[in-house]
Amino acid sequence: MTRAAIGVGSNMGDPQGNVRAALRALKRVGKVVASSRLYRTRPWGKTDQPAFCNAVALVDTALSPRALLDALKSLERELGRVPGERWGPRVIELDILL
Repeated sequence: MTRAAIGVGSNMGDPQGNVRAALRALKRVGKVVASSRLYRTRPWGKTDQPAFCNAVALVDTALSPRALLDALKSLERELGRVPGERWGPRVIELDILL
């Protein structure tokens, strides 16, 4: 089992609801052992967009790093993410932080 830190973010639609849904969905890639409170951050890179709602989750997973990335990308699609501009607004983002 490996512990991974997953960053979760959204700034479209219902950002808080999107982040909460993503935190629930992370149970499908492993055991969520902890999660942060929701917090707000200003956009980075492309600054003319709404602020983000963010959180971080610690997940114990049996997946390899590549399989975890693939699973997170699949969850993003299921949660409504579509390809867009780099650093642009998004319904959901799941990033492997550690």
